[in-house]
Amino acid sequence: RMSPRERALRELAELLARDLVGKDMVKEFYLELTMIVRAYIERAHKIRAPEQTTEEFLAAVSRDTRFGPDVVRRLKLFLEAADLVKFAAYRPPPESIQKATGTAREYVESDAEEKELRDEGARRKRSQDGNGVPRTGGV
Repeated sequence: RMSPRERALRELAELLARDLVGKDMVKEFYLELTMIVRAYIERAHKIRAPEQTTEEFLAAVSRDTRFGPDVVRRLKLFLEAADLVKFAAYRPPPESIQKATGTAREYVESDAEEKELRDEGARRKRSQDGNGVPRTGGV
């Protein structure tokens, strides 16, 4: 079974291989790109991102301590730029499309690394007693 990170990166590679931008399907590309990021967030953090509007999603992550202010800001810029393409018929230049793709990949990579560190810290904390001393078996 793939991790949320592996699955998102595979989905991103598959999306890029379909060359929707080259086929002049930019809106569809952005729909799928944002869905990959939202699905990753749902799988990794159990936040129901795909069913929420951008505004609802940003409000939810802003209240979640797992998402720092810089991460929320980057997600906001990414999702709002994508919304312009998806809903306002904005046609981004090629460099903006490349930046959006890079932002999606970087977010998944950095978030997965941070989550692994948080999970490892939580595992270590559980394996120690209240004094920070590793637990031993026995009295």
